[in-house]
Amino acid sequence: MSIKVTTQYLENYGIEEDGNYWKFKWGSTYIVGGTDDRPANAVALVQARSGYVNAGSIEFVRAWEHSDEEPTMWFDPEMSAAEFLKGNQGIRCIICLGLLV
Repeated sequence: MSIKVTTQYLENYGIEEDGNYWKFKWGSTYIVGGTDDRPANAVALVQARSGYVNAGSIEFVRAWEHSDEEPTMWFDPEMSAAEFLKGNQGIRCIICLGLLV
């Protein structure tokens, strides 16, 4: 069993005027395997790898569900904290789940 995690991306069109004019843009879908049927493991991995917040854009986990789809990403409980966060170049958003769901 895999966990399907979807993200939402927003962009601030008001940043050049030092303002806030946010628009929904796109999102991504990740199919996470190896979570021992624990959605929180999948959500934490996706948020750590893809979620971020800055003045011009935000990406956060928006939803998750069980899935029978083939995983595209694997959760490894033996992974170090540094490896877990590898690949995230932005400022991490601390699980912004309630933001726009």
